[in-house]
Amino acid sequence: MGKFNKFIQKSLGSELTTLSLLSIALFLFLIVYFLFIGIKYTPYEINELDSLGQHIPLAKSILEGRLFNPPEMGKGLGFYMPVGEIILSLLILLNIPLGFYNIIAVILIYFLCFKLARSYLLSKENALLFSTVVVYLNPIVRLISTQKNDLFLLSFFLLFWFLLKLGGSSLKYFITLGISFGLLIGTKYSGIIFSIVLLIAFGKSLLKTMTNKNITSFAIFAFLFGGIWYTRNYVLTGNPIYPVGLFGFKGHPEFIIPTGLDTLFNKSTFPITLDAFISEYLIWIFIPIMVIWLFVLRKTRRLAVNNFPLLLIAAGASFAYFLGPSEFTRVNITSNMRFLLETFVSLVLFIFLAFKNHNLEKYLKLLAILSVFAIIPQLDYYPKLIILWIGIIAFIVFIMNKKVKLE
Repeated sequence: MGKFNKFIQKSLGSELTTLSLLSIALFLFLIVYFLFIGIKYTPYEINELDSLGQHIPLAKSILEGRLFNPPEMGKGLGFYMPVGEIILSLLILLNIPLGFYNIIAVILIYFLCFKLARSYLLSKENALLFSTVVVYLNPIVRLISTQKNDLFLLSFFLLFWFLLKLGGSSLKYFITLGISFGLLIGTKYSGIIFSIVLLIAFGKSLLKTMTNKNITSFAIFAFLFGGIWYTRNYVLTGNPIYPVGLFGFKGHPEFIIPTGLDTLFNKSTFPITLDAFISEYLIWIFIPIMVIWLFVLRKTRRLAVNNFPLLLIAAGASFAYFLGPSEFTRVNITSNMRFLLETFVSLVLFIFLAFKNHNLEKYLKLLAILSVFAIIPQLDYYPKLIILWIGIIAFIVFIMNKKVKLE
């Protein structure tokens, strides 16, 4: 709690507005709730198939010394990128409930969203609200109690994005950048798409600070944290992205299923896709309409020019959905809406900036809070948890008030 309180104090200073406190309270409610779920239920009771059939077995195989000799699994899934499973294996080793796995990722997402929003000059109040909106996106809430690695992928995406936006020329900066790049591409194959998009968006400024020493440091740590797994796959199978068959590389014979692009434009499945799209992203599905409406105003056109990398990230990140595997069932189409998380985080941030630019923040704040509260009713009802999370909020208020009085 000490470090968290220090972060709150440093982030907010004396700006503990009602909305800031509400944003923090909603975030803490989410964490407390899923900590309770993680303790109360095992992964086998939750019965999420990907977790039980792929991620947990892979994590256990790592503890058995098979990190560089993955087990045979259906469709060759044992050769998927293992960074998430390495983290999961540490939880198993330390006897920490596996339900805590994605709670760690959500905390990282919240913190990194706040830092990213601040780097785009949003106020502390709006940065906290933006962070809360992100962690309450329905695809994120659905994944918290599972062992799927999409939330860690999002956290590493945000970390790499923030570091590129921050910029730097020191050796330490390029080592950190290399680690974040490696973690991103080493968690899922879609991390390759995200990393390319981010490098294109910020490549011009990055090139200005590159030296041979910086490039070498970046490359070494990118390989150690990410590239090494592609090398492993190539050595064992002749295909760095096994079991996927692309670019002339031979994939696993059973890994032949439709892609998201087929799903989106297939006449029989488009109504299901649209229904899932609305259900998963709620009011944020109107972002394209908001953007078109705001583009009529000159200031937003200027904002778009100034934040072109942000729109480029949103557009480029969409390919992760279009290229992602998706069987034609309602469950899978809904589940695969998580492949649009990086896109929607980018677009929601752009909307926050656009509404700020037009002094329309009060309307966006209302929509943002309503979007958060729309998610809460789907959670199971455990009223006694109120004692714990309100107690935490009261403690934060006490610390903040004490700090303000001391100043």
